[in-house]
Parts: sequence; structure tokens; C-alpha cells
Amino acid sequence: MTSSPPDGAWHTPKPGVRDAMAWAMIASAAEFVVHAVLWYGFGKPMYQGLDAVWSKPLVNLLLFVTPALVLRFLPAGGFIACLAFPAVAAPLLLLLPGSPLPLVILSAGIATQVGARLATPRRRAAVIRAGTGLALLFGAAALVTQGSRALRERRGGPSVAGAGSPNVLLIILDTVRAASLSLHGGPASTPVLDSLARGGIVYNRAVSAAPWTLPAHASLFTGLWPHEHGADWRTPLDDRAPTLAGILSESGYRTAGFVANLVFTSREHGLDRGFEVYRDYRQSPGALLRSTSLGQAITTSALVRRLTGAREVAGRKRGAQVNEEFLEWQGRADDRPWFAFLNYYDAHEPYVPHPPFAGRYSAGLVPRRFDRQRFWHVEGGIDQWSLLTPAEVDAERAAYEESITGLDADLGALLATLRARGALENTLVVVTSDHGELFGEHDAHVHGNSIYWRTIHVPLVFSWPGRLSAGVVADAVSLRDVPSTILRLAVPARAAALPGQPLPTTSEGGSRLVLSALSLEAYISDEYAMRNGSLQSLIGETWQYTRAANGHEEVYSTGTGTADTAVTDSMVRAAIIDTARSRLAAARIPPPMPDSGR
Repeated sequence: MTSSPPDGAWHTPKPGVRDAMAWAMIASAAEFVVHAVLWYGFGKPMYQGLDAVWSKPLVNLLLFVTPALVLRFLPAGGFIACLAFPAVAAPLLLLLPGSPLPLVILSAGIATQVGARLATPRRRAAVIRAGTGLALLFGAAALVTQGSRALRERRGGPSVAGAGSPNVLLIILDTVRAASLSLHGGPASTPVLDSLARGGIVYNRAVSAAPWTLPAHASLFTGLWPHEHGADWRTPLDDRAPTLAGILSESGYRTAGFVANLVFTSREHGLDRGFEVYRDYRQSPGALLRSTSLGQAITTSALVRRLTGAREVAGRKRGAQVNEEFLEWQGRADDRPWFAFLNYYDAHEPYVPHPPFAGRYSAGLVPRRFDRQRFWHVEGGIDQWSLLTPAEVDAERAAYEESITGLDADLGALLATLRARGALENTLVVVTSDHGELFGEHDAHVHGNSIYWRTIHVPLVFSWPGRLSAGVVADAVSLRDVPSTILRLAVPARAAALPGQPLPTTSEGGSRLVLSALSLEAYISDEYAMRNGSLQSLIGETWQYTRAANGHEEVYSTGTGTADTAVTDSMVRAAIIDTARSRLAAARIPPPMPDSGR
């Protein structure tokens, strides 16, 4: 019988690497378990795509093996404790956000005990066997997810679209408000969008169904109001209602979505229904590193960002990359017409305009407060806007508008390629936004915490050269009616498949129902207008009426432009309130809920 190797002999490079690989797999498995509990138990998204089943183990391998090569000369107990520390911290990072000190102390305490108990050769060997089994499990899961996705994308849909059916290109300029666009008299130059508008139909008072992403997109896809489709802060869009993509797929269209907003338009939120192809998370060094909780801790660290000068979300998908994904798909040979949904995210916080647009509108303004930036998961932004001076807010708005001008250039590049391919002349192009943004108006900032005019007034342009006559519609219209309008133009036989009224092509002077809603969520419950609870907005001919869950009502004059002012004349205010109440009652719109629970 041979004696056990002396303490320290087991962490020669080869066994040390095997230890590190095993602990990397254990950390990855623990993360997935926590993700599952948070998602299925509390509705918290994982913020990772299907590729996480291989990218998380792969990145953790690099994060564990690299320091193991340096630490292998430690005594066995210390070496195992050093590996157990990040393996324990990885799942705890998902459970204990905020100050890192409690997490470090708890992880160190657990790791010390693990190191003392699992440092023997027999137990280390058992851990390595467990890690090997987990690695095989991850490999099998990767094969299943990648294979099923490939099969789904190749299977396609029926070829029943009528001859001459147009392609449909739906472009969402995420977070772009009408007030900032040159199309509506704003400071952000958008020559491509302006040109598209001159040849198409421009809706000057287009209104989103919600002042934030998920319910706004869900209404755009289903034709339902937010209180009808139920997609909300912790509730993805479910499969109860048909979607625009699903109807077009059934009608013989190729369907694909390409999204850059990974916070609320990823597969996790149900917006992929009906699409044969759906591209959300991309494979880039930053995105891969962010696929693990340890990688996220590194990329969102304030210290790391100060040292590196990084101002962008790691792995953020920019407009040019959305174009690249779409054009690769569009260029595949297929006789079917196509429907593509593109979501551009460049104008969302943090506002990071790219050259040559950076500095275009901010020259002469005060320097931006990059020390006030915060980052988490797949998003970033300003921490405590209220601490910025008005001049500093102006600098942020300038960067936002520089980002919009950059997006317009990306739109131009996309349309130019389609034109060169001969695909644009028979393509219905729809450009809009899901919601707007605030920069101190009404003492509020960004979006999702109020329902003021600039958060729901968005651009909307329909263009189909030779088929749609150019014009301007001054009436208020809802984006909720966009899907039924697309169906009327693309597949008239299915025009009634989704609710909503097709949009007018000229001003009618009517009073369409133009409703928006915002439900209460805990983290914004005491901010801005949300202090009154969930909110609803009704847009009239030249006014906006809002009501809150606690019964509070407000009335604003919006005229025909992008600004709003409070109505102070008591008689005018009372008349608008009576009209709004009557319209809401006639349409059987329930009052706003006191919370977001459904």
C-alpha cells in the first residue's frame, strides 16, 4: 500500500489545473441554480442568452485556471480555499448586491472551511470527478440548445405569401424622443430619417403605449394595451395573444429579430414569439466576460472603470452590429418576403456617442460627470441625476442627441445596403421609438418613472416608395395601431388578425383612443410622478390627461408640438377632465392598478 503524497505535492501544475477546472464548473452550476431560483421564483431575468450554457463555464475556466497557475505553490488547504472563494462568491454575487464587504467576508469564511475539509487527496479527487461530470453536462446542454436553435431557424415557415407581398422592416430607435429630432424641430440632426419622412407618411403626434421598453414593445407586437397583454416589470409577454411576427410567419414571411436592448427585449421577455430567427446576446469579448457573475463584477467595478477610463457597458451591441446581423440574414437566398424587427440601443443610457459624432453638440458645455456613472448587468447610467447641476444635465442631453445623430447614420448605412441589393423598393419601412426620455423637465429624468409627454411622444414614419403617398398626419395616434396597419398593407387578408385600427394616411380630425400606462414598481415607488402610484395617460386633440392609482389627476396642454405646459385655467381643466373621464369610461379602460401585480 502506497502512502499519500505529502502536503503540497498535489498542487503541481497538472493537478492544480484540474482542481481549478473543477471549481470553475461548480461555480458555473451554482450560478445557474441561483439564476433558476431568481427567475422562476421571483421573475428576475438572467440577462444572458442561450450561449450562456457554454460561455459561462468557458469564461469561469479562464478566471479560475489563470490564478491557479500562480497560486499552486500554496499549501493544499490554502490552495483549495483560494479556489473555493470565487466559487462561493459567484452565486452570492447574484444574491447580495450592493456593498462588497459582506460578500467578501461571507465568501472568505465559507472558503476557509471548505479548504480545511476538501484539501485531502481523496476529497480533491472527488471534487475533480464532480467537475468533470458538470463539464460533460454543460457540453451536452450546449449541443442541445445550439442544435435546437439551428433546426428551428432552418425549418422556417409556410410559403403562402401572395405575389408582390412587400418586405417589412420595423426599426425601433430605443429611447428616442420626438422632441430631440430635427424631424420635429429638435437639435439632433437626422438627415436620413428626414429624407425617409419626406417620401413617406409622418405622424407628428405618435404616442407610445408605455414610457418604457417591455410593455411598449409588447403593444407594438400584439396591438393590445398594456393592461391587456400584461407584460410588465416582472412579467414577460406570454403566449395568450397572437403577435405580428407570428401572423406574418403564418402568412409565408421569413421573420427575424435583431435587438440591442438586452434589458427588456431579449428572449427572456417573450418578445421572440413568432420569429424564426432572434438575435439578442452577441458573442464578443465583453459580452462573454459578462456572462459570469465574476465577470460582471469586474466589468461593472467602479475601481476598474476609473483605472481603465471605460465609459461603456462591456459588450454593448451598437447599431452597426445590429445592421451586420440583419444584413447577413437578409442576404440569404429565399423566395419568401421577409419581416425584420431591429432594435437600436445607442441612444439609451449611458450616452456614449461614437466618433465623429461625439462632441458635435456638446462643444463648449461643462465636462460630463463620468464619476457619477454606475453599471450593472447589461445596462448603465447616471447614479442620482438629482445631484447633477442643470449645466451637467445639458451635457448629458447633448451626448444623448449626439448618439441619436450617430444612430441616424447607422440607419442610412442600412438603407443604402438594402438599396444596393435591390431590396428596398419593395420594402415597407417603419421607423419609430418605444419611448422617450426626460432631462429635467418636470424635475424628472430618464424614463420609466413618469408618463409626461416627452416620455411617450415618439417619432413614427411609414415609407413604401410608389405605394404610400407622402403626407403628414397631425392627429394623435397610438403605436398600438402599428401592427394592424402593417398587416393591412402587407397581407390585407389578415388585417383583422390583430386588434387596433389601421392608422390614417391623412389627418381626419377624429378622436382616436390614445392611451399610455405605467405600473408601479418597487424601485421607483417614491420617485417623481410615481409617488402617486401607477399612472395612465390619455392624449386628446391638444391636451394630455393623466390619472394615478391614488386618484390624482393632472392636465397639460401639448398643442401640436413637443412641449407641454400645465393647464391652470380651472374651467378649461375641468372640461378636459370631464372629456377624458368620459372617453375612458366609454372605452371601458380600467383605472390604474395600485401596484404592478396581476
